[in-house]
Amino acid sequence: MKVSGWIAACALSAAGLVGFSAPPAAADITGSVTLEGEAPEMEELEAMQGKPECAELHAEPVVDDRVIVGEGGELVNVVVSLKRADGGELTGEIPQEPAVLDQVGCMYVPHVVAAMVGQQVLAKSQDDFAHNVHPVPFENEEQNIAFIGVDQEGKELGPYQTPEKFQTECNVHPWMKARICVFPHPYFAVTGEGGTYTIPTAGLEDGEYVVMFWHEVFAHEGDGVEGPTITVENGAAEVDAFSLSAEAAAAQADEVEGDVQLASLETAAPEAGAPASKERCTAGGECCKKAKPAKEAEAVEAVADATGREE
Repeated sequence: MKVSGWIAACALSAAGLVGFSAPPAAADITGSVTLEGEAPEMEELEAMQGKPECAELHAEPVVDDRVIVGEGGELVNVVVSLKRADGGELTGEIPQEPAVLDQVGCMYVPHVVAAMVGQQVLAKSQDDFAHNVHPVPFENEEQNIAFIGVDQEGKELGPYQTPEKFQTECNVHPWMKARICVFPHPYFAVTGEGGTYTIPTAGLEDGEYVVMFWHEVFAHEGDGVEGPTITVENGAAEVDAFSLSAEAAAAQADEVEGDVQLASLETAAPEAGAPASKERCTAGGECCKKAKPAKEAEAVEAVADATGREE
């Protein structure tokens, strides 16, 4: 699968954002991830054509960015993290730099953001029209933040207090979706262009660690796929090139979201005043069908409120 010019450009620009690969420091954990097998052909985002303000920002059709694979199988947006080989708790200092989720051409950039519990996460926008950023976690607090134009100072998401992986969406432009992955430690990275990653190791004790690989299509269950056990010495280690199998994409791409926790789409309470069920919603499930219109109306109200405050 070839990477479209626009997606490739966004992947490159996102490389400077928190969570994406950066040039390795003197002591870091580095490696790369590829896709084994044939990548699924991702569909064109036809709904974008119904929003002229979005479509006119692109010289060519934009495709679903859940799967981005280079000519050599280099896999983008794989979340790579560590866990202690002895099963013990892994902690560390909260990164001082914020993780950033930007809105560019009616797409989220980067598509996957990784952050530590308590780390600042900022949502920004380069688009001169309305958006809403709607994270839908299962354990953390849900938000619905409106943007009415360009905002590069950013608005704060979270801070998130519980490790989990969840979806963020724009109800104004429903094809806009991203993933936020929250960890209890700072030892993680997201593969960028070229499928490479660099995990910073400041404060990491020497010892043995298991490398974990998560991708929303090819390794989306739980914490993902368990990779090799590595030995970190003086804060450094090099991980052998790792591959994820394309067989996981045999099912339709829309079915992938079943493992993503969507708290805002919980089933309705059976009786007035009764607590809502905490079961997960799968794409197309009955609870999703009930909740979707309400969430879209909520987004419209949020944008309208923001517009009123600016006038």
